[in-house]
Amino acid sequence: MNTNKELVKEAREIFASWFNKFSNDGFMTPETCTDFIRNSTSDPTVLITDPRVVRLFNEYDRDIDGKITQEEFLDFYRDRAE
Repeated sequence: MNTNKELVKEAREIFASWFNKFSNDGFMTPETCTDFIRNSTSDPTVLITDPRVVRLFNEYDRDIDGKITQEEFLDFYRDRAE
């Protein structure tokens, strides 16, 4: 993070690339988020009911449409870096 509490360019690009790899039509759903976690952790047993998926959507799906935008995904990583 920089002094303005924003993700530095390199981190933003990495997180955006992860989002782009696992999103569909510019959104991440609980299913694609589950795929992301399975891939990131090499844990094939992760389900959409996993607490990490549920928490992400409870906290960052601001319009409660069942989809996470790239900005919401990046906000998650920014908040975790604080």
